[in-house]
Amino acid sequence: GISLNSHLAQVGGLLNESEHYEDAISYFEEVLADSDTGKVLQRRAYAGLGNSYLGLGDLDRAESTVQKSLEIAKQMESPISLRAAYSFYSLIMAKKGRESEASHAAACMWSISRQLKDVYLDYRTWLRCGEVRIGQARARLRIGIGKEIPNAPLSAGVSSSDCMIARKYGVSAQRWLQRAYEIGIKLDARSGVQTRQNKLQNLMKEVSRLINLAG
Repeated sequence: GISLNSHLAQVGGLLNESEHYEDAISYFEEVLADSDTGKVLQRRAYAGLGNSYLGLGDLDRAESTVQKSLEIAKQMESPISLRAAYSFYSLIMAKKGRESEASHAAACMWSISRQLKDVYLDYRTWLRCGEVRIGQARARLRIGIGKEIPNAPLSAGVSSSDCMIARKYGVSAQRWLQRAYEIGIKLDARSGVQTRQNKLQNLMKEVSRLINLAG
């Protein structure tokens, strides 16, 4: 049967999905407080904490917990776990405006995904690459997490160079999201829903607005 800690991690994940981030944190912390918790659940709990802190807009804590998740994934020598850890780390770095680190982590994720040759992981990889580019574009245009994209004007301190780079990131995001969309259609057809397509369409609209804002 399922262990108590595994159950706690599952509940934490469900709370994150329903955006009850502070409640989720207590479940993940309980998992990590148990000295008998194995590396698989430790990595999962740290990743869950990272998601919680990201949802709360606390990027510093999100980074520290995701770094621990990445360190454990490296020790586990599990390609799937390592791909997941790099994926989340790339997103956090993008949202913090640390572009080179975000790109490096995304490249590591992409490299591992190519070796795994799994269509579902391919979808998640292309999606995350698109999300990373969106995060990088937002950072360049000084648009924070969860903030509405303004019609105009841009925030003070955004230079023409920032706009040019943000536009480049936006165009790159479109390419990644289009690749994810092509796979998403097939995956949605299998499950009889359009969840992935709807998510990607919303992201593509966000990218279009960022590109238009960048000029």
